[in-house]
Amino acid sequence: MLSIRFVKPVVRRVRHFHYDNRWDFNHDVPHIIHNAWVKPIAGTPLFRVQSKLKQVRHELLDWAKAGTSNSARLIRETRKALDSARDAGGVNWTLIGRLEAQLTEAYRQEELYWQQKSRVSWLHGGDANTRFFHLATMQRRRSNIIARLRDEHGVVHSDEQQKGEVSLSYFQNIFTSNGRDSLEFVRNLNIPTLISSDKNVLLTAQITRAEIKQVFFGIGKYQAPGSDGFTGSFFQRFWDEIGADVSEAILSFFSTGRLLHSINHTWLVLIPKVVNADSMQQLRPIGLCQVMYKAISKILSNRLSAILPHIISPFQNGFIKGRCISDNILIGQEVMQFLKTKVRGQDKWMALKLDMEKAYDRVEWEFLFHIMESMGFCTQWMKWIKACVTTVRFSVLLNGNEYGYFQPQRGIRQGDPLSPLLFAIYTEAFAAMISQAVSISTLHDLKVHMSAPPLSHLFYADDSYLFLRASVPECANLLHLLAEYERYSGQWINLHKSAMCGSANVSEQELLSLSSFLGVATMSPDDKYLGLPSQLRRSKSLTFQFIEEDLAARIRSWKTKALSLAAKEVVIKSIGAAGPIYAMSAFRLPQETC
Repeated sequence: MLSIRFVKPVVRRVRHFHYDNRWDFNHDVPHIIHNAWVKPIAGTPLFRVQSKLKQVRHELLDWAKAGTSNSARLIRETRKALDSARDAGGVNWTLIGRLEAQLTEAYRQEELYWQQKSRVSWLHGGDANTRFFHLATMQRRRSNIIARLRDEHGVVHSDEQQKGEVSLSYFQNIFTSNGRDSLEFVRNLNIPTLISSDKNVLLTAQITRAEIKQVFFGIGKYQAPGSDGFTGSFFQRFWDEIGADVSEAILSFFSTGRLLHSINHTWLVLIPKVVNADSMQQLRPIGLCQVMYKAISKILSNRLSAILPHIISPFQNGFIKGRCISDNILIGQEVMQFLKTKVRGQDKWMALKLDMEKAYDRVEWEFLFHIMESMGFCTQWMKWIKACVTTVRFSVLLNGNEYGYFQPQRGIRQGDPLSPLLFAIYTEAFAAMISQAVSISTLHDLKVHMSAPPLSHLFYADDSYLFLRASVPECANLLHLLAEYERYSGQWINLHKSAMCGSANVSEQELLSLSSFLGVATMSPDDKYLGLPSQLRRSKSLTFQFIEEDLAARIRSWKTKALSLAAKEVVIKSIGAAGPIYAMSAFRLPQETC
């Protein structure tokens, strides 16, 4: 079902309207879209579609202001009309039937509207009441509001305009390239050419209209829209009307490699990571891309994901088909168990968990393109990728207000389907540096058993584990390697948030010395890797107590009074089982916890 408010209500005056006590959405909106779409517009296919989408948006806003679709008001007035019809002397059953159907549709639209605003995707059935959605929406707004923001000098700002300027300045700075030429550095990494001509043919094969339609219908209906205000549901609902022009526009990009800046305009929405966040480091920037761009990006990512397992090293498991997050967890646990039981022998080992701050935002474009060219990606493919990455324009969305319009010099977006795959390619440079260091013995890889494969690093996207000998010379070599990687890649490894642990034959004094030398803390029993404990305590019940605490916290925040019994069952099945199932995919939980 498509809500009447599929266009994001950025203009708040569009909220209250009514028209002749009739629900005309199913008649008026297709008529508006048809009239806007048949108008001839000169220019490229991408420009024509973008212009028509703008025209549709303006027409819909005018239609809304004229008063057509406020479901809450329609419910009140329809119920009043229905009561009057029932109390009339001569009962008009035809009128009553029509009013009852209109009231049912109004209730459905009202529920759908609030469900979309609350972002509750798990409750697909079991409750026809919108009160829960109201409460969830209010809670979401309260948790996402940024009341104050601290600038780089430590000054706290509460004014909305000043907060917008602080966030805008921060992102303009973080998206500024370091300007270093990394071509020679990447060449010296000797990254193997793994993309054969057959793989390039597969990547650049002719795009079909069926493929385009499949991508559009695979986009989430009610995902947050981009700056144009349209969600996936709009394109899916009116595909018969607009599909031909949209497909032609997408095909024109793949034939020319040119992308409009207006289509690649992205809102950076700031989501707090912690309660009462007041600094930019405590905010997560999510890129809200337009659906037209998402379709292009999704086509490219679908093709790229098919070959990534053949070109990405087996030590990177993030967002690679056929590789699972539990693999990293299990391997990490095996290494930790080895370190815990390594009480004898001259070889002393350590594990270092790295924290890469704003990893996506610091991706240097030229560094990424040099890596891809070294891997053997063809010119046509590189042209498409460069168009998607470099034509982006950003605006910051803070507390519902838009600030700025600027062109970045580096960075990839959280929210772009291509970004996780490009970052997996990006980390291959780091993996190549570590492998080179191991090959010349400046670093040494670890083996948990004589028959086990050697292990020097373990990646899951930007979560990194490094394994090396626990010695000052080896730690010095590692620091030099990290400094080189930071210098050319743009990544910033925050050692203050990183952690290390040593094998059992490393004395406490040696461990503290290495920790001080590296500038990292030692791992605590509460440290987690990919959301699960890095180390198992002697008491497993105590180790997995966080699962019980997390479920208890979710139960307390469920607003159970607003849900029916059927909806509570849906909550338990969809949310209550998620946490334990993830932990149970890697660990056998103790009976007490179960």
